Amino acid sequence: ETLDLHQLTVERAKSALSWTIKGMRNTGKRTLLLITGKGLHSEHGSVIRDEILNLLAHSPDIRRYQEAPARLGGSGAQLVEIKPEG
Repeated sequence: ETLDLHQLTVERAKSALSWTIKGMRNTGKRTLLLITGKGLHSEHGSVIRDEILNLLAHSPDIRRYQEAPARLGGSGAQLVEIKPEG
């Protein structure tokens, strides 16, 4: 699965991530490529990335996450492993 959060507000990004995680848990999918962007077009950097990383760090539904390899977006993306249902 891939979720691209470019051009979303922080609140919409959080909501989209929440719905995606729920859907993935329901269908048994475990790996998500989460694209947050690098914030190159923002004077404050990637506000979405910072908020999403904080959310991932505190979510009971996430087993682990890490920066994606360069070919998948590098610091503008995360590979996320979702915990199984139950």
